[in-house]
Amino acid sequence: MITVSARVVYWPSSTRAKLIAIFLALLVVPEDAAINIYTDSQCTISAINNWDNPQTRIRIKQPNSLVIMKIKMVCKEKHLRLELVKVKGHDRNKENEIADRLAKEGLSSDNFFDSRIDFINHDIRFFFLFKDISIETNLQHFII
Repeated sequence: MITVSARVVYWPSSTRAKLIAIFLALLVVPEDAAINIYTDSQCTISAINNWDNPQTRIRIKQPNSLVIMKIKMVCKEKHLRLELVKVKGHDRNKENEIADRLAKEGLSSDNFFDSRIDFINHDIRFFFLFKDISIETNLQHFII
């Protein structure tokens, strides 16, 4: 079993942490694979599944948009068939308990995930930055 734990340094939230964990898992999956990822976060599942809205304006307003875009790009480039499965949280599920432990370890870890934008693709041709940090929350909420 491969495990990893890291801190979320910009825009921290439990949903963001789970999205990043999914992204990192997809990086080590072989190409042309069918992947089932089990999570106790319906919000994470909905964020990924609802990304297919074609309106860039709506995508930019969505929290964690860069991480979601990276998940979608990895799936497309590696020809992955991703299925997200909701599991009950705090239900003595061994794998879920391991994930929770790694999440707690990540809080004090020296490792961190940097989701700053390092590419431009056909989906999003621009992105808002503040002090070289991608704004991954609703821009109106950020300004206010």
